[in-house]
Amino acid sequence: MKKKTANDNRKKKIHLYLSKSKRNSSPHKFLTYGSLDLDKKIEAKNILNHPWNNKRVYFKDILNIKKIDALLLKKFTELLNNHFDIKKDKRYWKIILGCWLHCFVFSYYEKNLLINRVLKKNKKFVIPSFKFDKKIIPKNSGSFFADYLNSSEWNNYLYFYIFSKKKFSNVEEKGKIILSNKKIYNSYLRRKKKLFDLLKIFFFKVLNLSLLNRTSKQPIIFFDTNFSQKNNFIFALKNLSLPCYFSNKNIDSPVNYKLRNTIINKYKIKDKFYDEIFKAAILNIPRDYLENFEKIRIEIKNQNINLNPKTILTSYGLYASSIKSIYTAECVSKGTKLILAQHGGRYGNVKYFFHNDYEIDISDNFISWGKKKINKKVKNLGIIKDFEIKKKSSLNNEKILFLMMSKSRYLRGIDSEINLKELFKYYNEICPNFYSKIRKNLKSKITYRSSIFNYWSEKELLKKKCKLANIEFNRYEKKLFKVASESNISVCSGLSTTFIELMAWNLPVILLTPFKYEGYNRETLKIFKILKKNKIFFENYEDAAEFINQNSERINDWWANREVQRSRKIFLENFSIINPGLMNDIQKLVE
Repeated sequence: MKKKTANDNRKKKIHLYLSKSKRNSSPHKFLTYGSLDLDKKIEAKNILNHPWNNKRVYFKDILNIKKIDALLLKKFTELLNNHFDIKKDKRYWKIILGCWLHCFVFSYYEKNLLINRVLKKNKKFVIPSFKFDKKIIPKNSGSFFADYLNSSEWNNYLYFYIFSKKKFSNVEEKGKIILSNKKIYNSYLRRKKKLFDLLKIFFFKVLNLSLLNRTSKQPIIFFDTNFSQKNNFIFALKNLSLPCYFSNKNIDSPVNYKLRNTIINKYKIKDKFYDEIFKAAILNIPRDYLENFEKIRIEIKNQNINLNPKTILTSYGLYASSIKSIYTAECVSKGTKLILAQHGGRYGNVKYFFHNDYEIDISDNFISWGKKKINKKVKNLGIIKDFEIKKKSSLNNEKILFLMMSKSRYLRGIDSEINLKELFKYYNEICPNFYSKIRKNLKSKITYRSSIFNYWSEKELLKKKCKLANIEFNRYEKKLFKVASESNISVCSGLSTTFIELMAWNLPVILLTPFKYEGYNRETLKIFKILKKNKIFFENYEDAAEFINQNSERINDWWANREVQRSRKIFLENFSIINPGLMNDIQKLVE
C-alpha cells in the first residue's frame, strides 16, 4: 500500500452550494436538490441527503414546527401589544401575521436542520461570505410570499444568518457576495393587468367615491372572493354592497434596527432553539407589522369603509395586502363575522397543509369546495372560484396539453404532498421523458404549459431536451379553459386547482402523479383507486403516454364512457361540488 503524504492527509475543501448559483471547478456538494440546475447531470453522492426525504421524520418535525408556531405567536402577541399599547388577542395577530410567521419558522427550522448535518460531517466545506443590503427585510407578507421565499438571495441570507449563530471548525467563508432586495424579484405581483381588469377596478373605484356614505355603512364587506363576474354582481345586488377596494397608498418607513434590537434584548424564551428563532423573527418581521403598523391603522380610518361591518367575506385577500389583513383583524376584534373561502386545490386532500388549518382556525366559517368533516366551521358549499360551465371547442384535433406543476425550489411551509428530491426528478426526467414516449406523429401536437414563475428554469430545459418551440409559458396570457378546450386531452401533475377545474368543466384530462403517496390522506387515496381503474389516474409517465398513444383518436368516446363519468362525479362530490344554488347558500351564511 502506498504511503500517504502530508498533502494527502490534508483534507480537500469542498465547495458547498446553499442555493442556486454558478458552480466552480473545485470539489463541490449541494445542500439540497433546490441548489441544482436542472440540465446538469449530478451524481447522487454530491447531494447531501435531506432528512425530510423520509416522510416519517418530516411528519415528526411538522409537529415540532406547529409547537414553535404557537409559542412564537403567543410571544408576538405580548410584545406587539406592549409596543403599540393596545390589547388584542392571539386571533387578531394571527390574522395579520400568522401566515408570515409560520413560513419564516418553517424556513428557519429546515435550514437549521440542514446546517447542523453539515457541521457534524467530518469534512472541510467552503461557503461564500455574504454581505447584506439592510433593505433585505420585506415590506409586507405579500412580497415575502411572492418574492423573498422563492429567491436565492433571501434563502442565502437566512442560511448565512443561521451559520453566523453557530460555532464550527469545518466550514470556511470565502469571497464576498452582496445580497440586495433589488435582486429579489418576481413578476407575479408586477405582471401587467389586462385592460379589462384596469377598467373594472376604475369602475368600482368611481362607484365607491360616488357612494361614500353608502360604502361607509354597508354591512357586508367583500373583496378578493374569486366570484365570477356574474356572481359578483348578484352578491352585490342582494346586499346593496360593492366589492371593497382599498387604497394602495404607499406607506413605508425604513427598517428601525435599533428598535428591533431593543425588542430582541427585552424578550426571551427559555428554550435556546426557540429563543433563537424568535429573535430571528423579530429581526426579520415585515415592516408593515412594526415600523408601518400605526400609519396603516390611521389610513384604514381614512378609507371611508365601514369599520364595524356585520360580515367580511374573502378568499385570498388576507395574503397579499397588509391593509386588508389589518383592517380585517380590527373588525373581527370588534365582533365582525369572518368568512373565508377555499382558494386552491390541496385543501382536504393531503395529511398536512398549513393554509387549510390556518384559514379554518382564524375564520368563523370556512367555505369548502368539497366534502370536509373537520368541524362545524366548515361549510361544504362547492367551488367558489371564477368558474362557469362552458362549451368545449368544436375543433377536431389530437392536441395534447401538458400542464406542468409549479413548485418553488425552496420549501415554503407545511405541505405533505411532495419533497424536493421528487420535484427535481419530475422536472428533469418525467416532463421531458413523457414527450419521448409519445408516438412520433403526436409529438408536434404537444403543448407544455408552465407557470409564470419558472422556478426551476423548466421552460429552458424542455426547449433544450425536447426541442420544443411551442411551450406555452405565461398562464395569464391565455385562459386555461380556452387552451384546454382546444386540446384533445390535458395531462395534469398533482391534485391541483387546475385538475379540479378541468374535471368540473368536464374536459378530457388525466392525472399523472408519479410520487410517493405518504402525503395524501385516506379519502384521497380511495378516490385515486377509482380514477386509476378508469384510466384518469396514472402513476408513471410511460403508462400515461401509452394510453394517449393508443386512444388519441377516440378520447371523446373514452371520456363519455359511463364509468369514466361516474368516477368523475365521485371525484367532484369529494373535491369540487358543482352547486347551482351556491350564491343562495353563501347569502344565508353571511346573513
